Amino acid sequence: MTPVIILGSGMAGYTLAREFRKLDSETPLIMVSSEDGASYAKPGLSNAFTAGKSADALAQADALKMGETLSMTIMANTQVSAINTADKTLTLQVMDAPPGTDNSDQTLEYRDLVLAVGASPITLPIKGDAADQLLQVNSLQDYRVFRDRLEQLGADTRIGIIGAGLIGVEFANDLIKAGYAVTLMDLADYPLPKLIGQDQGQALQTALEDDGVVFKMGVSVAEASFEGAEIKLGLSSGDSASFDLVLSAVGLRPNTGLAKQAGIECDLGISVNQLLKTSADHVYAIGDCAVVEGHFLPYVMPLMSEARALAKTLSGESTLVKYGVMPIAVKTPSQPLCILPAQRTEGTRTEVVDTEDGHVIKTLGSDGELLGFVLMGKAALKERMALSKEVPDLLS
Repeated sequence: MTPVIILGSGMAGYTLAREFRKLDSETPLIMVSSEDGASYAKPGLSNAFTAGKSADALAQADALKMGETLSMTIMANTQVSAINTADKTLTLQVMDAPPGTDNSDQTLEYRDLVLAVGASPITLPIKGDAADQLLQVNSLQDYRVFRDRLEQLGADTRIGIIGAGLIGVEFANDLIKAGYAVTLMDLADYPLPKLIGQDQGQALQTALEDDGVVFKMGVSVAEASFEGAEIKLGLSSGDSASFDLVLSAVGLRPNTGLAKQAGIECDLGISVNQLLKTSADHVYAIGDCAVVEGHFLPYVMPLMSEARALAKTLSGESTLVKYGVMPIAVKTPSQPLCILPAQRTEGTRTEVVDTEDGHVIKTLGSDGELLGFVLMGKAALKERMALSKEVPDLLS
């Protein structure tokens, strides 16, 4: 039997493999990964310091164990160099092959192919001899490097974080709670500008500042240069700031290179319909690399919905993915926060209800229908379930 092949060993790839195996135990299943194939929960990377978890502790199982559990062949440390959608084949090359091992190009045929190749951190065009020393954490291996560097530098390490989006604020909160000195920088005027309003952003900033995070907002980083063992950042304001270690967290860009090379339609990410099918027959995409009917949702809940739907489709039951109400829980214990983004159009309005430790901010349509919300504070978070029931599904 020709196998179903999954490219990528992140949460999307492994979740799909688990869901598929619940429905089909016979069809050969192959996973191809450019990494070591360990299974881990990527969201756990941004609060692992406070939890005291090493990279090994975050890994739930290695490739060997996952292959046995899911009756799946896992080709770790293997690069896909080309997809031939006409012949339904992949061209592979094993990376870091042991001496004497054939690592020449191999061809692998698929029945169906799933692109679960994720997204990569955006790299800023920063000048200077230390520009290539800015770290990014988007995988277990990245986290291992980051944690090793911090352990080498010691408890007094000064950390600069570029980017006050979701990943930046979560890492800032985690690292300040772990005892490090943290400075957060962003061109925006307040944290999480794409998800919350200025009042909520400033409240989040105040809570993090109360715990010790230093903010430098309204500035960009133009240069990174070595000053002894330190990294000196030149800011657009004309000021500079020096750190022992710098983390860049300015966002992610879906990995579309392989799909584009194969002639598969892409926009921001790999374009798929509600069946998660790409423009090529027998090729699908899920997770952070996919844009589903115009929706780019690089979060856990959409990924789970996609994996369950696609598993059914691959098992012979064509199933449309449906997105219900999917609030985003932000891992900032300094200021508990849950967000359900809403599209603001003409006639929408905001309603704010104060709670004992925060606010419930509702976005209402012109007819009074609840479209989204921001919950700030532990008391407000208790409203999550009730409010979620009032919001219409995102994709039905």
